[in-house]
Amino acid sequence: MTRVGRSMKRRCVALVTDMNQPLGDTVGTSLEVKEAIQLLKGEGPEDMKELVLKLGMEIVRLAGVAGSTLSAKQTVQRHLTDGSALEKFKDLIKAQGGDTSFIDHPEKFPQAKHIRKLPAPKRGYVHTINAAMIAHGVHILGAGKNAAGDKIDHSVGVSEIKKVGTQVKQGEPLMMIHYNDEAKLEQALDHFKNAYRLAPKRPTPPPLIVERVA
Repeated sequence: MTRVGRSMKRRCVALVTDMNQPLGDTVGTSLEVKEAIQLLKGEGPEDMKELVLKLGMEIVRLAGVAGSTLSAKQTVQRHLTDGSALEKFKDLIKAQGGDTSFIDHPEKFPQAKHIRKLPAPKRGYVHTINAAMIAHGVHILGAGKNAAGDKIDHSVGVSEIKKVGTQVKQGEPLMMIHYNDEAKLEQALDHFKNAYRLAPKRPTPPPLIVERVA
């Protein structure tokens, strides 16, 4: 479990979200940034769209921009669909000396040389996902450091992650693995495989937002 929150004018609110599975469809630096760009266009995976909307609603209400839940929702949706949210992101990047061309051309982000699917070992429903094991596997691929001098590989990670409650056929990909080093892939595979547990019956997917703490 994790708490995601913002504070303003000595008032604060937190949304307690379920972290028993990864948020969004990707894990890995470049993949996640490209996913964030999609979200700022009002697109992207449904769970992240919901979280962005709910957090945005809380923020605009705390700022006094909107006086009701409906007004807050409409304000956030408008900025996501009219392009102003994405433009503000560009302003933040530019202010810090970044290259905003990557936002308009996400294909410029580092891309892994190889992509391999993680096949489902049998037919069934995704019953549970160990998000920590997926994170560890991505770390092994090169997305994290084991020593101070290690170089981070921003291109590696996983995408198209099947979520809890999803039905899969045997051999259907549970995720797509983006990697550059075969040896690292072999080390990471066990973590990815063991992160998933399949069951014959559909489980009840956990709620994205468990509670609001104000």
